[in-house]
Amino acid sequence: MTDDNETQVRVPSIQPGVDIIGLLHRKDSSSSSSSSSSSSGDRRIALILHGLLAHKNQCYHRALAAALPIDSFRFDFRGNGDTGGDWTMGNLGNDVEDLSSVIRHLHHQLGYTLELIVAHSRGSMVSWIYLSRPEAELKRDMGAKGYVDKLVAVSGRWHMKKVLQSYARFQEGFDKQGFYEWNITSAGKKRKYIVWPKDLQAMSQLETPVDYVAKLNTNTHV
Repeated sequence: MTDDNETQVRVPSIQPGVDIIGLLHRKDSSSSSSSSSSSSGDRRIALILHGLLAHKNQCYHRALAAALPIDSFRFDFRGNGDTGGDWTMGNLGNDVEDLSSVIRHLHHQLGYTLELIVAHSRGSMVSWIYLSRPEAELKRDMGAKGYVDKLVAVSGRWHMKKVLQSYARFQEGFDKQGFYEWNITSAGKKRKYIVWPKDLQAMSQLETPVDYVAKLNTNTHV
């Protein structure tokens, strides 16, 4: 597939004035092997979620969109890639709300039924949290089905207490100025993110996603 198969889509976020920027990858409907419609006529779609300080075209994401047999959507969470808005390392709640906004838009505005989520690293934790929501909330976003058929966690976050060790180097910044200034290059752009001590504490307190996983719909294959 080429970029001719992709269209930029802007999804309103819950943050006023901020749109979530994503790419809708459509399959060639003339190919029976890659049709995004099931026998029931539903328009099926896959979501591809990026990880911490990454973006919608991170590593394998573009190639995966081309390889999948159904339409897909990949997007930048707020404060990442082409999406503006607030970013806080320790607040996964913002990412969960972005995921909710995207799924609701794909279903209610574009007529898609969510079949698959492929989530990398932080994106996997966001998926666990979102999919553990009450069925009524999921149906509000997804429609009557209320669950996703398949969830793939790639390099999934699990032992969250280890973030204190993984990011121990931040301590020097915490001691000197009360925060750590994280300078990175993402999607070809130099970016600066501020990490506060409370961010690492909030992430470590998640411990493991066991409680979230236990609430997943039994029809969801992981």
